[in-house]
Amino acid sequence: MPIRLEDYTEAHKPALAARLDAEGLTKREGAVGLFWQTLLSDPYKQNSVIVVATEDAGEGAGEGRAVHGIGIGMRRPYGRDSGRPVFYWVATEKRRQGIGAMLKQAIGKRLAAAGVPTQYGSLFNGQEDAIPFLTATGFQQICCDLIIGWNGGEYTYKPVEGVSCAIYRGGDPVLNEKIAAFQNKAFVRETMVPHLTGDSIEHILVNEKHWMMVATEDATGEVVGVTECSDTNIFPSISVARRYWASGLAEWIGGLSLDIYVAAGITDPWTIVRPVNRASLAYLARMNWHEKGTITSFGAPTQDDA
Repeated sequence: MPIRLEDYTEAHKPALAARLDAEGLTKREGAVGLFWQTLLSDPYKQNSVIVVATEDAGEGAGEGRAVHGIGIGMRRPYGRDSGRPVFYWVATEKRRQGIGAMLKQAIGKRLAAAGVPTQYGSLFNGQEDAIPFLTATGFQQICCDLIIGWNGGEYTYKPVEGVSCAIYRGGDPVLNEKIAAFQNKAFVRETMVPHLTGDSIEHILVNEKHWMMVATEDATGEVVGVTECSDTNIFPSISVARRYWASGLAEWIGGLSLDIYVAAGITDPWTIVRPVNRASLAYLARMNWHEKGTITSFGAPTQDDA
């Protein structure tokens, strides 16, 4: 039967849940299981466009049809051009039948209509079997970065005089703006980090349920250090003002953040680092983090699908 592409609605949920359960995805531990569980419970909280590939076998959106694949365009910008991360999944027995390409074109078309210039996909080492799909559908490799993880080794830190640290989960527009300005300056040379605003910081903290350890200079009230963290084992970023690079502030906010992961029972957090970022690699080594693998990013212009 022909495949129909439809914008995801609540009517598709039973069929999608059944498909994901059959493949064991919603029962997976850690970030993978949480991703699918969140998609089912609140699909558009973190995602702006969702398209499902269904079997055309009945009237009404999603009713009486199996879901064979899904394409997702996320809300959080990625890349200096404020593109969007995308995710494609096709049921095991339905792969290599063109469904992925159909979903990629559908997501690209919707993102282009919203003014988003690029869709970005990422593969961990061990997922190289997806490269032919990416190259066949217009994606080009952008970068290959290191995955660095902590697995229970010792780490030490101490407070920095004149600085206060506190966990932050959003809700303060003034602090959001300060964090955004600080992060934009800290990552000014990083081409894969988008420009941030106070609103985007609030989205990260509230919609994505991330949290931050924020270091503030007592004398000035300036933000001088930030970690972005999550309630899974992903540790997105750490940044420290240049004048505090040799002060131990990175160890302090990183150690405080790691304390929270450990207290929550998360003993294997990981982060992504550029291979050429020697300062970050040296810092992580001091904190007993070690290389775990690689992640490769790919990009495709959405205009090709418009």
